[in-house]
Amino acid sequence: MNEKNVRKFSKIKIFLFLVLFLTAIAFLHPKIAGSLEWTDQTLSPSTTIRAVHFTELRSQTNNQRLQCGVGAYLFSDTIVSKTTPIRKTHLEEIKEAIEQISTNGSVTRTPPTMPNIGVISAGSTAISLKHINNLRDALANTTCCGDGACQSSVETTVNCPGDCLCTYTPSSGTTCGEMGCPSGSVLITQTAAEGPILCPNKYSCENKPSLCCSYFLSAAGCGDNIHCGETQTMTEKIGQGCVVPDNEKYLCGADESCCTYNTTDLGCGATVNSVTYPFYTRVYESVDISHPQCVSKVVTVDNEADCCSYKYAEGCGVTLDDGLGSIYNSCDGITYDEGTWVECTWSDTFPIDCSPTIVSEENSDYCCNYTETSTCVDKFDPAIPATYVSVTKQTVSEDVANPDCDTTTTLEDFHNDCCGYNTTRDECESSTNWVQYTDADNADCPSKSVTKNTSITDVNNLCCNYGDPIVTCGGQCNGRGVVYPLGTKVICTPAGNLNCTDIVTTTPNDDICCGFEDKTGCGGKFSAVEEACGGDGTYSYSDLITCKVSATMRGAGCDDVITDQEVNSDTCCQYSTGGLGCGANCNGTLYILQTLK
Repeated sequence: MNEKNVRKFSKIKIFLFLVLFLTAIAFLHPKIAGSLEWTDQTLSPSTTIRAVHFTELRSQTNNQRLQCGVGAYLFSDTIVSKTTPIRKTHLEEIKEAIEQISTNGSVTRTPPTMPNIGVISAGSTAISLKHINNLRDALANTTCCGDGACQSSVETTVNCPGDCLCTYTPSSGTTCGEMGCPSGSVLITQTAAEGPILCPNKYSCENKPSLCCSYFLSAAGCGDNIHCGETQTMTEKIGQGCVVPDNEKYLCGADESCCTYNTTDLGCGATVNSVTYPFYTRVYESVDISHPQCVSKVVTVDNEADCCSYKYAEGCGVTLDDGLGSIYNSCDGITYDEGTWVECTWSDTFPIDCSPTIVSEENSDYCCNYTETSTCVDKFDPAIPATYVSVTKQTVSEDVANPDCDTTTTLEDFHNDCCGYNTTRDECESSTNWVQYTDADNADCPSKSVTKNTSITDVNNLCCNYGDPIVTCGGQCNGRGVVYPLGTKVICTPAGNLNCTDIVTTTPNDDICCGFEDKTGCGGKFSAVEEACGGDGTYSYSDLITCKVSATMRGAGCDDVITDQEVNSDTCCQYSTGGLGCGANCNGTLYILQTLK
């Protein structure tokens, strides 16, 4: 064999070895139907259809599409658990997204056997577990280049070199929700070194809650399931596939507002936590017995009145009254004049620790004994170049006996006391509104008027000059265009003023207007015309019926009225008596001879 043939034979051996190698890989890495991971891996008749079944199908389908280079499918809406109703379009979209993996790629692939989900009618077809299982099987049996397995039945080194020749190295992604991945997943790019062919990159989505999930805290207040004296704060995560572990659901922090304190007055000079307080100090302790984590609080008030044995007196100057019958002429040795208001608090028992409290106010209104004089003046003070008209009221407050008390003067212009209003008259103004006028004796004072009604359509009754009532059965009232039924009693009060509205009172189906008559009879025997009350013939001949019958207005809304009914009345039973003799047999009863029946 020459050298040329040797080289040719070597190439053939290399080619055959490569084919056998690839074939072995294809058989060792088959695409296994149903190998995808699901929340409910096996669906049984007892399985409840949940939103996650559809969200997982969408996510897995888009992962497969990305690996096949088809691109993510844009589904119509977001499915939220217990909120979004499952619709016909949700099934049809997933089915279409799986089909496009084989029909929209750059390489012709063998399409999977799609489930026959049947005709789905919106609003009537029930979603079943069969639909979910069929879509899962179809996705698991979908073949495409880029899934990492060389499927010998449809993929070769020519139409799918990426799966049959390339070896990939995974790399970690950092961006959440990129290129169709869910918000809780990151995009993972797998890259292969270039060999005899150009190896394409592959994409997949990996759930990364710690990286992609957003957190927020919501205050939940105080609760006994944690500690009453602590605040519960719930931790929640946002993002698809983000699960909150139980130990992360609550954060607790001590909060005094959660404690229910009971406050106890321990008295003066009590001992709390080995601390003894002075006797003139009142001690209060607040404790939450039910929740020991709530720290007890101690509050003290120095020189509390009860602990210091305080006395109290108040008054003007030397007349300080303690309200218990004792009058003092000084406070803590200080004497005040009678124009000064003094409030004095002192303790005879603890003069050192319980210091007296003195509040004084010189020339207080309480002590000045002011009197007021009022007058209407033309001038307030001749020394002031100002003239006040005679409607000005001057009020002077002064204590003549005490010169230390200030004199105060106030002026009120146009005071009613100075105007001398004396006459009030009532009248209809322009025959529409009732007006009250008040006259003033003083020419400097304005005339006053109060109008009771200012709207033309709401005129006071006193100005309307209503006439005598007109009573009629049905017809029109005052010719205003409103026609009432003949069975209605209408009382019309016309207004003499055209601006006033007529007053109309109606009584539907009045007895007088309906022409009711009282009739009494047995069953249908009321008269030759009427077989029964109301003419309906429903009463037995043994029933005594009393009713009101509208003789003149029958059929015009005045219905007959049953007033009384006596069933099987003696009047209607038409009893007859016949002597049967002495001691006869009557209705099966044998009477003695002395009895006449």
